[in-house]
Amino acid sequence: MKKYLLYFLFLSSCTLAPKYERETGALPTEWRVSTDENLALFNEPFWQKFEDEILNGLVDEALSYNQDLKVAIYTVKEFEAQYGIVSSKLYPQMSGSGQAERFKFSENFISTDIPGPSIGNNFGLLLNASYFADIWGKVRSASQASYAKLLAQIEVRRAIVLAVVTGVLKTYIKMRSFDEELRISLETLATRWESFNIAKVRFELGLTSEMQVEQAKSEVEDAQIEVDRFKIAIALQENLLSLLLGKPSNTPPRGKTIEELVIPKNIPSYLPSTMVTERPDVVKSEQDLISANANIGVARALFLPQFNILGDFGSQTSSLSNFFSSSSNIWQYGIDLFQEIFTGGRLTNQLKLAKATKLAMLHSYQQSILTGLKEINDSLVSHKISNDLTKEQKERVETLTAYFTLATDQYVEGLTDYLTYLDAERKLFQGQLAYAESLAYSLTTYVDIFQASGGGFVLTADEATLKANQ
Repeated sequence: MKKYLLYFLFLSSCTLAPKYERETGALPTEWRVSTDENLALFNEPFWQKFEDEILNGLVDEALSYNQDLKVAIYTVKEFEAQYGIVSSKLYPQMSGSGQAERFKFSENFISTDIPGPSIGNNFGLLLNASYFADIWGKVRSASQASYAKLLAQIEVRRAIVLAVVTGVLKTYIKMRSFDEELRISLETLATRWESFNIAKVRFELGLTSEMQVEQAKSEVEDAQIEVDRFKIAIALQENLLSLLLGKPSNTPPRGKTIEELVIPKNIPSYLPSTMVTERPDVVKSEQDLISANANIGVARALFLPQFNILGDFGSQTSSLSNFFSSSSNIWQYGIDLFQEIFTGGRLTNQLKLAKATKLAMLHSYQQSILTGLKEINDSLVSHKISNDLTKEQKERVETLTAYFTLATDQYVEGLTDYLTYLDAERKLFQGQLAYAESLAYSLTTYVDIFQASGGGFVLTADEATLKANQ
């Protein structure tokens, strides 16, 4: 009997799951735009390159207190426990039971099977042991599938870490952009009030018509509308940033202005295959595929006999005085066999389901790679062009500032009409707003590169999150 038990244990190391082989599909050898090689940036907290201590503190605060991250952390713990439950079936199971009772048989009950007194005691203690002989790898495959699901959920947590970090960065950048646009709007509003007062004085002196007064007044009203619009936009960004920080809405601290934030000149790059396959969503998709592949082994094992090794040992007596004597011992051991014979096609369809799920996961994995390649190319192209756009917008503001200065001087001296002055003022106002927006867009596209590519910095931020939430 011992020989057979050892044989079963030896066979328990095999599984019927197909061998997993990574199928990423065709990967490009280069990106659509050239990049400078600076791999170190990908493994560091890249947001620190903006050289804004307030921003760094906000990111750290979000990693410590964001509620979505806390949910993700404990969801991983749920999957850890589930993996432990599934894997526990790989080990022998033991349980114990005991009893202590006093009984009385009916004196009017006649039975030759119950000799002796009608009143007595029954004491018993039994140790039960069982071991599922996983000959076909059913439990082992289920354990592999559960472990892959656990790894996939860890990548979900890291994806949320990435989303929280980049969300804080983008929200902060947008908030500082709106702060700058509000400042420009307030300055423009003050300038237009001055123009309105000048137009009013000139009208009262009979130098101009009332039309210029009304026109100047409408410009003041337009500027006031812009001020109100940016105040609303700032409040919305502050509320969003507070949510990301895991606190009620308040006014977050400010650091550098949108123009003072530093963008590193070198854009980091990897080989495409390395860059894409390290994204949390891509890694998650692959782990889902590995889990689906292991579930095929579970479905196949159900077609074969299932063996369960059982054993009981204990003691039973009517008197405690001889409870531990050898004559009170009871025991049994053996093997249970279970084989499903007819299931109406259930087992066959379970196997079909497992295979179809694997193919679906395979194409989902390959799609996640294609999506990653697209997003990385999008971010690289957008950042390169946005940098050029920002330079052009800055030059345009300088030109419009000179134009407005000349128009103002000539208008005050009466050498040009009000419409020329108004045209210069309007263009400068719009140019300044466009420049602030282009700065924000350039900073955002820089963040997009890291968000699209993933990298070692995600692991660093994930470790900081776990440490802060211990």
